[in-house]
Amino acid sequence: MANETFGGGSGIDTVAQAVIQMEGSMLPNSVNMAMVRQFGLWNVGHLIWANQIGAQKVWMKDRNWAGWPSQPEAYAGLVRDLAAKARQGYTIEQAFKIYAPPSENDTGAYIAHISSATGYPPSTPLSSVIAGSPAGGTVSPPFPGNTDVDTSLPADESIVADEASILGDMDPTLLTIALGLGAALALSTLVRPRS
Repeated sequence: MANETFGGGSGIDTVAQAVIQMEGSMLPNSVNMAMVRQFGLWNVGHLIWANQIGAQKVWMKDRNWAGWPSQPEAYAGLVRDLAAKARQGYTIEQAFKIYAPPSENDTGAYIAHISSATGYPPSTPLSSVIAGSPAGGTVSPPFPGNTDVDTSLPADESIVADEASILGDMDPTLLTIALGLGAALALSTLVRPRS
């Protein structure tokens, strides 16, 4: 189980896999595996509760965690969280200073791991990594309307945008390109187009 992978190998899958590795999510003493044993819920990204789609609030280890009913749903929750950070316009470094704050993590090592796993320098916009564009290249953001970036959020606040509006308004072809076929298929079961 420790070597199990998820997703379809896209840029966002590479980032998600690096997060799972860095968090040690499949190790017996991880938050994820403790949550599976105690509550039958999954959290492969060790995401703090922020009213995520499909998740339940779980009090464990002195905080509220997000818990999903299955491993694929937890993976989709991690992908949505990463997509929300990309939509906010964050670079790898900025996103993981929020995701893995120095008060709780070796943030430098986390950023170095994500950068190494993706092959992109820490200053690369996360949206470029997700889109799989060349580092330093000019890229159209994979999320429509990504021109106004709110950088006023506190560094310790979990950023979970209204994922349904982010992903539900996207062109399906762009969604497939931006998230990769594996992640898009997982998300398609959770996100329905608006009528």
